[in-house]
Amino acid sequence: MIATTLRKRGAQFKGEHGLFAVADFAEDDLRQIANGSDVLVRLTTPRNLKLLAYLWALATVVAESVDGLYDRDDAMEFLCVKAHYTRNVLDPRTGKLEIKRGSLSRLSNEAMKRLAERMKFIVVSELVPGMDEGALGKRLEEMVGA
Repeated sequence: MIATTLRKRGAQFKGEHGLFAVADFAEDDLRQIANGSDVLVRLTTPRNLKLLAYLWALATVVAESVDGLYDRDDAMEFLCVKAHYTRNVLDPRTGKLEIKRGSLSRLSNEAMKRLAERMKFIVVSELVPGMDEGALGKRLEEMVGA
C-alpha cells in the first residue's frame, strides 16, 4: 500500500481533474502508478497533514543520506525506533514480540511537533552529524511547500 500526501484541487488546465501531489516524495509515489490505472484509495484528512508531510520529507532526506536504508519507509521505521515512538506487536506465526513504529496519523498536533523535533535532533546529532539543523529545516520546508 502507498500512503502519500495528495491534494484535491480545481483544474488549472483544460480538462484536468483529480488528486495532485503536494511534495516531491508524493510525486515519486504517483509515478509508480501507470496512467489510466484504476486505484483503490483510502482517503482521510488528518488534523496535522502539513506536519505529517514534513515527517515524511525528513524520512526521505534520511533515506538519501544514510547507508543501509532502502527507501523513505525504511527511514521512517528507523527514525521512529530511534525516537522511541514504537509499539510491541505479537507475531502470530512465531509467537514473538516485534517492535513496530507507532501510528503517525493518530498523534495530536502537539505530540507530532515534539516527535518531529526529536527526529530532527536525532538526524543532526547521530545519523548525519555534519548536517546543520537550520539548513535541514529549510530543506524540509521547501520539500513540503511550507
